[in-house]
Amino acid sequence: MRVIAGRWGGIRLTFHAQKGVRPTTDRVKETLFNILSDRVEGAQVLDLFAGTGSWGIEALSRGAKFVVFVEKSQRMVENIRENLQSVRCTENFKIVIQDVHRFLKKCHCSEAPFDLIFADPPYSLKLGDTLVRALSQQDFLKRRGIFILKHGSGEEISDTESLKRTRIKKMGETQLSFFRFEKKG
Repeated sequence: MRVIAGRWGGIRLTFHAQKGVRPTTDRVKETLFNILSDRVEGAQVLDLFAGTGSWGIEALSRGAKFVVFVEKSQRMVENIRENLQSVRCTENFKIVIQDVHRFLKKCHCSEAPFDLIFADPPYSLKLGDTLVRALSQQDFLKRRGIFILKHGSGEEISDTESLKRTRIKKMGETQLSFFRFEKKG
């Protein structure tokens, strides 16, 4: 696992194995960031179910303004910190040690609203619909902001009035769903 591009491109990241955690492959991450292309530079980013921090670190490497990592596992938070140290990143991020559902219900995050939100929950939990609904109900995303959900290819996920799926990218058992936020009024 490595940073794909940007100022830290090529630097290896670590993954401390933990039951139920599967880091995103470099191929999937590269595909994701190629699709996002120039939307990352200068973006405020929220990385839900951050795991190793790989997605948020990739965003920072490609010029994101700020990343909020949300992860409940203390062991994975230590992994995020280790990976941030590996790339010598000491600023422009915040780590929130909290369950994602609690964070979304009680978020008073000064960095919100975000340009990009990443979510990589455990496939077995099938949280796609729950996350889409939660993100639709509050102002987590800027108008025309993008929510990217990584999930199993068998999981069906519905749009909401304000969060519309604009793209699906399938890669074997992995699927990336892209949603755009269209605030009414």
